[in-house]
Amino acid sequence: MKYRNSILDYSRLIAVILILLSVGSASSQGDDENKILIPREESFTSSSDLLQPYINRVCEISTSDPRYIELCDHVTPNDAKQYHRLELYNEDGSLWYRFSIIPKYPDSFIGERTQGDYGKMRKEGFSPFFSERGSDEAKALLVLPIRKESKHWYEVEVNEKTKETKYAPKFIPTMWQRITLSHWYWSCRRLEFDGAVLKLHDKPNGTRILATEFIDFTFGHYQRTESDWVFVLTESLGMRYFGWIRARQDDQILVKCYRFTPEKQDR
Repeated sequence: MKYRNSILDYSRLIAVILILLSVGSASSQGDDENKILIPREESFTSSSDLLQPYINRVCEISTSDPRYIELCDHVTPNDAKQYHRLELYNEDGSLWYRFSIIPKYPDSFIGERTQGDYGKMRKEGFSPFFSERGSDEAKALLVLPIRKESKHWYEVEVNEKTKETKYAPKFIPTMWQRITLSHWYWSCRRLEFDGAVLKLHDKPNGTRILATEFIDFTFGHYQRTESDWVFVLTESLGMRYFGWIRARQDDQILVKCYRFTPEKQDR
């Protein structure tokens, strides 16, 4: 009987050891899953959304659309003080650029409000898809196309001409915010595009509207999106026209939010 009890005690001991080992192994696996790897060590999938600074989220336009309500959050003065600096990283995890989106700060990404320097980028190689300077006190606008994403990183285009990409951290929720193309259009409402190339259509992938064939519109007012097309209201010589224009071709965005520049101020 004593021999049998010792065997049972030994069996219990082995069982406890195995349980502890399994718990430790699960904990280790959990730690590995939560570990933030450098970009080149993570697996990426393609993406077609956009990235903007966290404090650029907008709520000026009321909406009942749940897709936009969840992205809508009022920016407080405290937000602007705490979260105005952003970071972009290289593939090896080293810092590529750290900058402010408040123009009055010396480390702002965008140039002084002076003739010849208005809106120029302060870092060589940084030529974003969309930016607008604004006033010295207000935050500048910035939008970067997302090309790929992993569990912890966004791979974003930082140069519209060369298509060079860098990496924005997902794991800092108060730094960057992911948005869709339709949300961006909805937030600014007024759009600009090359009317000599983009013509109004009666529906997405439909036929051109003959009445507007020879009118080169330069801007329109956003109505809604469908797939890679946007429905706009445009005007010419006192006449109003509605129609669809292609907003995206492959990975190129053809229609942007209207951007103020000095040469447009007299329009």
